[in-house]
Amino acid sequence: MPKALFPIIAQDGIAKPIIQLIIEEALTAGVEEVCLVAQPQQVEPIATYFSGTVADAIREKAELAAQADRLEEIGKRLHFAIQAEPEGFGHAIYCAKDFAAGEPVMILLGDHLYISDSDVSCAKQLADVYTEVGQSVTSLDLCHESELSLNGIVHGSPSAESPRSFTLAQISEKPTVEFAREHLRVEGIPEEQYLCNFGIDLLNPLLFDILDYNYRHQIVTHGEIQLRDAMSEMIKREGMYGYQVAGRRYDTGNPQDLLKTVNAFGLHGLYREILIPLNEICTKIKNGQFELSEHAAEQSSIRHISLQEVREAVGDSEVLENYPNDKYGPSCLILGFTRSKRPLHIQCSYPSRPLVKIITLYEPDPLRWVNFKTRKENV
Repeated sequence: MPKALFPIIAQDGIAKPIIQLIIEEALTAGVEEVCLVAQPQQVEPIATYFSGTVADAIREKAELAAQADRLEEIGKRLHFAIQAEPEGFGHAIYCAKDFAAGEPVMILLGDHLYISDSDVSCAKQLADVYTEVGQSVTSLDLCHESELSLNGIVHGSPSAESPRSFTLAQISEKPTVEFAREHLRVEGIPEEQYLCNFGIDLLNPLLFDILDYNYRHQIVTHGEIQLRDAMSEMIKREGMYGYQVAGRRYDTGNPQDLLKTVNAFGLHGLYREILIPLNEICTKIKNGQFELSEHAAEQSSIRHISLQEVREAVGDSEVLENYPNDKYGPSCLILGFTRSKRPLHIQCSYPSRPLVKIITLYEPDPLRWVNFKTRKENV
């Protein structure tokens, strides 16, 4: 399994729970050891957070005790590398050379979080591709021409293995529009859109040889040792794949983007049930405290969905989509399975009223949904 690196050198004020979420993302890919690249003053507060040491009064609460145990478990895998002076993102990675110890490394940005569009996490998607191709892989996303100045842009050829895979030929950090139009257009990518770096890389040990050379010879861009420069050299020497991840990335590096990230995780991430009271919704439905809208009653009859199946489905369910601004009041879309494993989509109101209102219900069409959970594009 690869090791994982998280440079957080520029994030003095980054919230420790965000660091935990980033680490959790890497652990989904099978990573065993994690290294945070940090400034000297950052080490002690972060290490203390992941020590699992809490007061006995807190441990008396089962939920808080479980959280403390999880933090301690992560802390046992945690290492630190010190970047005393900020000399670039590539230099931050270089500072963890001893931790990597000649093994492949997964690199994640220290201030970005990710939400997958499937059951497979974004980091795990990349790890699976790496295992399949046996070559360094960088995650990719699409960006509009207006965002070129904010991203690293790649050029390459579509791979025969997957419509999401590309054999890379070039990485250009924040190119001009003129340069991108002439040199970075990729076959199959829509007009005015480009393949950009998504924020997760899984790279072979050659990376550290190149970073070492660049550091000793002060090969810099904009006055700093750049990771993308080293990756460009890796492409020339041993090749590299790009993979368009099925997921979304969220920045936490400034207040505006942090609020967007919190909102996205609240509505769609692992913690959405904190904001959407699924348990209360399901309890009311199972206890018969619900009513069908006229449309739902009609669909129940047409599609032969019994009320008993509805009760069964909410016993094995999860929230897929949230509609807090629905014109008839906040509602959400739930996926559940009956005892016979029949999938059902149930859109219902929040449990703020005495009876939960079921707005519509149906059996999801596999031609329109991936694993009954994610809407297929262009359908």
